[in-house]
Amino acid sequence: MRDVRNPTVHVPLSTDIDPVFHSTDRCPRLPTATEVVSRLAARRQGLTECTDCYEHRRRSQERALAVDLSSTPTASLSASSESGFSGFRIE
Repeated sequence: MRDVRNPTVHVPLSTDIDPVFHSTDRCPRLPTATEVVSRLAARRQGLTECTDCYEHRRRSQERALAVDLSSTPTASLSASSESGFSGFRIE
């Protein structure tokens, strides 16, 4: 299981390849020879994230956020003309 706080990425072993790292092993641009390092270590080496991997990761995060927001309970207050507050309901 990947650690969300310190994710691992795939760094090409060859220096002849673009200076990018890959955050998914399903990337079609992933070279055959890679080393697994932390994202921080890859960035310290001056590498940037592959555009395909970035888009895949961004879409995954958006889907996860949408699921989180859809399952978040909402609350509502109902007003009373006498006291100003008559109830609290969680939906």
